[in-house]
Amino acid sequence: IFLAQGHPNQAYATCSSILTQLGETVPETVTTETVGDMIPETLRMYSEVYGDDWLGQKMEDTTLSNIIKFYSAMASAAYFCKPSHMVAYFVCKLVQLSLQNGVCQYTPLALMQLADIMSLDGNNVAISHRIANNAMALSKKFNISDQNAELQLIFFHAVGHLECFHSGIQRLRGCFESALSSGNAEMGFFCALQLVNRSILSGEKELTSLLKEIDYYLHLLETYKSEVSKN
Repeated sequence: IFLAQGHPNQAYATCSSILTQLGETVPETVTTETVGDMIPETLRMYSEVYGDDWLGQKMEDTTLSNIIKFYSAMASAAYFCKPSHMVAYFVCKLVQLSLQNGVCQYTPLALMQLADIMSLDGNNVAISHRIANNAMALSKKFNISDQNAELQLIFFHAVGHLECFHSGIQRLRGCFESALSSGNAEMGFFCALQLVNRSILSGEKELTSLLKEIDYYLHLLETYKSEVSKN
């Protein structure tokens, strides 16, 4: 809720508190060297584990499923208020937990967050694309309408440049609508921001039409009480 309201620090602190109550040890900080070791280890585990056997292994422990849920939310909050290597740490942590224990409704988003981390390294474009596509395929097995907007937006951020402009714009429009329908106005704002940037670069619309579309987005975001769009 805090993250949807544009309060990442409060969201981060809340997730940390809940994870501690669930028995997790959440570090105040981690070194870049630690994360540098975790990323290749996570990719190694992914390469070894990902397959039909693992995809068919449903996570039965609801506590563990909730731990993955809050690590994922913590990584999303950390994106706005912590150094980038902290985001990578939490993403690797939650992906490793899922690879070790099976899939749940939060696994697709976890994998998509990993794909986004990998996309930052220009040498890992192919790996990022594969993980992102696998995450999207896995998401079809779960009813995750509340996560769909974030899933789509991260997909676009990670590997959207590999899609044609038209399909990318269509994906973002669906992402924007999904964000608002799930009550996440802040995610809707970031979708709209990417939509406008993409439309400008593609030359899809004339300026007057684009300005009308921007007004439409702002009107909806105001209706859904987006705090970020007011700044």
